[in-house]
Amino acid sequence: MTTLKDQQIEWHRYRTRLERETRVLIVDSDAGVSEQLHDLLFRLHIPARSVSSAEQALEQVAGGNYAVVITAEVIRGMRGLALTRQLRVTQPEIDVVLTSWDPSVPTLSQAFELRLLDLLLKPFDDLDIVTKVMIQAVKRSVDRRMRSHVLGELRGLLQRLDPDARLRTTAALDQRLSAYKRLLGRFDRVL
Repeated sequence: MTTLKDQQIEWHRYRTRLERETRVLIVDSDAGVSEQLHDLLFRLHIPARSVSSAEQALEQVAGGNYAVVITAEVIRGMRGLALTRQLRVTQPEIDVVLTSWDPSVPTLSQAFELRLLDLLLKPFDDLDIVTKVMIQAVKRSVDRRMRSHVLGELRGLLQRLDPDARLRTTAALDQRLSAYKRLLGRFDRVL
């Protein structure tokens, strides 16, 4: 049986790998905005790819492993909110950040309805805000995938339970949950 310290080290390595593998898709018809976002993500060591149309975005999401999509409201092929609606059906686990020149109430209410992670207003006068949103989006994705991994481990342990070993296994589960809680810090919000 692995020790708690070994388990924490394993989870930390897994989380670090998830952070490195988290990819962002930028969808914007404006090459200048795409480049600005791509450069920002590059400086944050977050892999990103840019496309200029909704069709390209849907192809990329279907074939790639993206955790976050940053889409402009006005793109070729369809509106950013319409793209988000399609993503909610096909890839509900992807977080979406909408960028727009228009902070109108209909845009805001639709963004809320579609559970967008955030709405960023163009032009990006304060890149610190954009940076915080991107870091939050990646962290949220990693937290979700880490939670899924740990819960999968716990399910595996539970499936191997026999009635006589329940108490011993319950104690081991409690130790692993405590280790996970210390690792994430925000355990209650994640689970």
